[in-house]
Amino acid sequence: MHVLLSSSTPHALEPTAYCRHSRTQKPGRVQIKALALSALFLASGLVSIPTLAADHLIANLEPGQRVQLNSEIQGVVQQVHANLGDRVEAGAVLLQLNRRDYELETQLAKAQVALSQAERKASQKQYQRLKTLYKNGSVSDSQWEEAIRNYDVSRAQVLVDQARLDITRQTLSKTALKAPFSGVIASRMTEPGQLLNSGDSAFELVSLNPMKAVFYVLESDYQRIQPGDQLDVELRVNGQRYPAEVTHIAPDQNQSRPGYRVEALLENDQGQLKPGFSARIWLPDDGPDAEQIETAQAVIRNNTLDQNQTREQEDD
Repeated sequence: MHVLLSSSTPHALEPTAYCRHSRTQKPGRVQIKALALSALFLASGLVSIPTLAADHLIANLEPGQRVQLNSEIQGVVQQVHANLGDRVEAGAVLLQLNRRDYELETQLAKAQVALSQAERKASQKQYQRLKTLYKNGSVSDSQWEEAIRNYDVSRAQVLVDQARLDITRQTLSKTALKAPFSGVIASRMTEPGQLLNSGDSAFELVSLNPMKAVFYVLESDYQRIQPGDQLDVELRVNGQRYPAEVTHIAPDQNQSRPGYRVEALLENDQGQLKPGFSARIWLPDDGPDAEQIETAQAVIRNNTLDQNQTREQEDD
């Protein structure tokens, strides 16, 4: 709690009370004294009407999720299925690269698997035949060891070629760039016929429900807010209020902005909230309790009696 006293003349003081505390923390003696001080100035007739400053912070609305969609492989863009502002569902194909080169690589990998499987069958038969002969003493130790080695190598080669086939199939699937979640296309950076390299950006996708209110608190407020707190978010453009819940609080101060970054989620079922909107945030506040109000009223009564007694003495 801070009490700011400003004066335009020596006989006209106007106290301004700026109060902020958390829901779980009851106001203490400092706030009671401030209320009493305000009441004292008002009752004494030395001040104009006191002004209570609104306890709010300024926040900016951001998408609940935002991601740059990049191509994982190199290829020529064959088709683009999404444009700026389009709403897309999770798993929807946004872009298709030319598949032909990757289809050929997959066919080659399949043929290699078939070849290695045939080699494994042949070496297995040779292994079984030499195994019987070795027991009868008809083959040497070196021949038997060679049969074992060939059989082991053929089995391993099948596993290697199968893994290569899986990789080519996975690469082929990456020719279709898909939406990782439902949202809105915020930016499109590619056109049909364009060559995309691995890592090149194609789209920016955002999720607008829920939205995220981002604001910064100073040291004095850091301990007064915690994840799970319920806040009021008021749009500056139209004054509408929305409930929000604190989800994340940064453990250290932001290097480019003063204070600690705080994120709060708010529902946007009607789609009225847009990224970039500014809003006012009210921190959790219980307001003055009955004891404080009674104390302030007592101060007013006592000072009123003192003033009346003083005037009576002056009249006498």
